[in-house]
Amino acid sequence: MRLGPRAQRYRDLLGAAAPRAVVEEPPDSMGWSMQRLTFDAIEVATSAVLALAPEVEVLAPAELRESVANAGRAVVQRHSP
Repeated sequence: MRLGPRAQRYRDLLGAAAPRAVVEEPPDSMGWSMQRLTFDAIEVATSAVLALAPEVEVLAPAELRESVANAGRAVVQRHSP
């Protein structure tokens, strides 16, 4: 996944939702970094991604992208007038 500067600062401060392992590349010119994060479960990964939003983009796996998208749609629906 890609993490922006703010998400990178908070990534390890997520308590039980923090990744178990991290492999990261140096940031690009905009401060975004490609990272491989390991979580215990898809639900934990989804919670972590949502906590780091909006400065996070899930590139793979597809299951996590779908889970985050579904959660995002639910948030929008719940908060729409």
